[in-house]
Amino acid sequence: MTNVTEFVGSSTPLKAKLGKIGEVRWGGLSNTCSMDRLQTAIDYIEQHLCEPLTLAQVADRAHLSPYYFSRLFRSQTGQSPMDYVRIRRLSEAVLHIRRDPAIGVGDLAHQYGFETHQGFTTAFKRTFSVAPAAYRVQPFPLPVQEKIVMAQANSHVPLGPEIRAGSGFTVAGIALDCTQDNKARIPELWTRFVPLLGSITERTGHATYGVCIPTDECDLRYMAAVEIVAGTQLASNEPLTAYSIPPAKYAVFTHEGSLDFIQQSFAYIFGEWLPQSDYESTGTPDFERYDERFNPTTDDGLIEIWVPVK
Repeated sequence: MTNVTEFVGSSTPLKAKLGKIGEVRWGGLSNTCSMDRLQTAIDYIEQHLCEPLTLAQVADRAHLSPYYFSRLFRSQTGQSPMDYVRIRRLSEAVLHIRRDPAIGVGDLAHQYGFETHQGFTTAFKRTFSVAPAAYRVQPFPLPVQEKIVMAQANSHVPLGPEIRAGSGFTVAGIALDCTQDNKARIPELWTRFVPLLGSITERTGHATYGVCIPTDECDLRYMAAVEIVAGTQLASNEPLTAYSIPPAKYAVFTHEGSLDFIQQSFAYIFGEWLPQSDYESTGTPDFERYDERFNPTTDDGLIEIWVPVK
């Protein structure tokens, strides 16, 4: 990797990927193709909201792999596809109670796709801070999630891609298993990581990486990291973990401009370019690379986005 200026400061590189929760209409998005794919998937969810749904089913409607569909959906809505399904079901249950307070909680659970009475009650109370049985007795206004309608806007298309052969390398950093409930901790992840940069003696180069690791254990495992010498054994008492990124062929895009618009670049890459290209995802980590061309003080500049393809 090329030696570059160290990435420091209070910037949080993932912050612009994660949108606001609860808004119905989303502006500033990538392009018609990406948004049409998402809207088709959302329409399918709404048509089958009370039926069993899987991520694979919904992603198939957008003609994307589950992993890349989840990335695209989260970048534009701030929540995972299945979190959206859950909150929509609960929201419809709220509206049902308002129409018919006499309905049983078990009937609500069954009608809105929950396997058990207890599971429905737990999810309802966690979301709205009131048990459904208590809400039936005295309904009051609750903030519900309406159907998302994707807005169209001018596109922000990243430069590239350049197809490059990337050698494997090892990074050390702090990882977070991102879910809808804890995604607000992403800025905290970078805040915790930046002060550790000076203590990583095994570091090579000065670029900083935001590594997105596919996993079945959560929506997205995100790692704030730097490259280290291969084979380095980190002390067991260090807060850092090491991760090896395998060699791969990469489509390398360059996001140019404000970090506030990086979600548009991701929407273009995963929602339009990849499905229409002659390449496929390898299922290995993709990453953002921040070097001296990015200004962490102004959150502006050039950011490389490395997507493994075959």
